[in-house]
Amino acid sequence: MGVESGTASATAAAAPALTQERDTLDRSSTLTGVDANRDGIRDDINQWLEAQAFTAVQQKAVAQLARAFQELLLVDANDKTAARAAADKDSQAIGCVYLAFRPDSERPSKIASQIEALTANTKERAMQYIKYNAALGGMAFTLPDKPVCD
Repeated sequence: MGVESGTASATAAAAPALTQERDTLDRSSTLTGVDANRDGIRDDINQWLEAQAFTAVQQKAVAQLARAFQELLLVDANDKTAARAAADKDSQAIGCVYLAFRPDSERPSKIASQIEALTANTKERAMQYIKYNAALGGMAFTLPDKPVCD
């Protein structure tokens, strides 16, 4: 499931955020964008991730989140079961980020917002993300009850 909306702000210890400039952020009309190495993370988001001052554990957790957000864009919004499964996977990834950054509870929220903004950075991607979130309407969620990190 998505994180609270807001602007994507860089954390104090983070490298500069990607901008909406065409040379740094994939603004193609496809939902998936370019993922040359097929790791499930758009190449421009991978570039952002690798530029951050994260520990290895934090990097792996944020990569899991970036992958989960990318997968949300491919969910059929008419398939409530698929939307629910994607939301559960997203919840686990967010939980993993919180575990990786504890005891800091503010930075994971900012990172999740940044990944969300980078992922849904075009009209097509934003509209798909809105449809996905609408598909979750009326559903109740609980915290993951199993290990959350890949």
